[in-house]
Amino acid sequence: MDLERRDALARDINLEDITSSRRNAEVLRQLRHNIIWDYDNRSTLYIDEEDDNFNYDFDDTFFIIREGDDLSWLGYFIGRNQSLYDLAMKLPEQREQIGAFIEGVSYNRSLSVFSLRGFGTNLGLQNLSSFFRENDNLTVIKLCGCEIGRECARELALALSQRQVKSLRSLLFRDNNLGDEGFVDIIQALVTQPELDFLQCSDNNIGRISCKALGALLRERNSNLTSLFVLGNDIDDVGLQELVPGLCSNNNLRNLSISDPITAVGLRSLSPFLQSDSCRLDYLCVEMRLGDEEATALTDALKGNKSLTMLLLPHHDHENQRRNMTDAGWSAFSKLLCDTSSINNTYLSNH
Repeated sequence: MDLERRDALARDINLEDITSSRRNAEVLRQLRHNIIWDYDNRSTLYIDEEDDNFNYDFDDTFFIIREGDDLSWLGYFIGRNQSLYDLAMKLPEQREQIGAFIEGVSYNRSLSVFSLRGFGTNLGLQNLSSFFRENDNLTVIKLCGCEIGRECARELALALSQRQVKSLRSLLFRDNNLGDEGFVDIIQALVTQPELDFLQCSDNNIGRISCKALGALLRERNSNLTSLFVLGNDIDDVGLQELVPGLCSNNNLRNLSISDPITAVGLRSLSPFLQSDSCRLDYLCVEMRLGDEEATALTDALKGNKSLTMLLLPHHDHENQRRNMTDAGWSAFSKLLCDTSSINNTYLSNH
C-alpha cells in the first residue's frame, strides 16, 4: 500500500464511491476524521457480512460488507485512525482485497482490543506483525478460525517478544490449528508479557508439549496469569501431569478449564494443586466424560480445598452421554460437600 498516495487521495475521495451504502460511508467518514462515537471515549467498530435478520441501518458501529465495498480503503482508514479502541472483524470466506485490508489495519496504533474471526483459511496475519509489535495500546488479542499455522505463529511470537510496552492482558486463540509447535512459540514469547492474566487456547490441537511449556510459563516468578482455558485439545493425562507442577507454583490462578481426553488418572494428578494451602482457584470447568470413576477421582482431588466456589460439569442429554454418573458418583460429590460420617469430617467438608 502506497501510503503517501493514499493520504493524498483520502482527503478528497467521495466515500460513497467506495462503499455499498450511506451507513458504510458514514463509518469511513468518522474514521477519517477521528470522531469518537461512544460516550466512554472507547469507540468500537464491528465489521461483518450482511445478516438478513439484523437491522444495521441505525447503528454506525457496524460496517457491513456487501458488493461494492472497497476493503482496501476500509483497511486504510482503520490504519490511519487515532481514536479507535476496539475492532471486531468477521471477514468473508472468499473476498478479494483481504490482503490489502489486513495490511492497512497493520498501521493502526490506537487499538486496545483486536478481534478477528476467519473461516479456516490463511488470512495473511503475518502482515500484522508490525501492529502486534509496535501498538503500545494493545491489551487484548482474539483470533478465531484464522488457520494460523507454524510459520505465522512464529512471526506472531517474534512480534510479541519484541514489544517494548508490556501491555498485553488477554490472549484468546480458538480453532486456529496452532498445534504444539505453533503454540509453544507463542508461550515462550509470553514470558516477556508479565501483565498477561487471561489465556485461552481452545480447539487448537495442542497436547503434551504445549502443557510442558505452559507449566514453565506458570512457574515464572513474574507470571500474573489468573485464567487458563484449554478446552477441546489433545491434552491427555500425561499432558495434564506436565502442567500440574506449574499450577502448584502459581498462586494467582483463579479460573481453569480442561476437557477430554483427560480421564480419572489425570483428575487425580490435580490433587497437589487443589489441596495446596496456596491454591486460589475459584472456578473449575471439567468438560469431559464423567462417570463414577471420574467423579470419585475429582472429588478425591478436591478434598480439603477451601478456594473453589464454582465447579462446572459437562451438560447431559440423551444424544451426548458425557455425564453418566450413577448414584455412586453423585454420592461422592455429596460427601465432598458435607461428609456426615463424623462431626470432624462434617466440619472439614467443602461446604
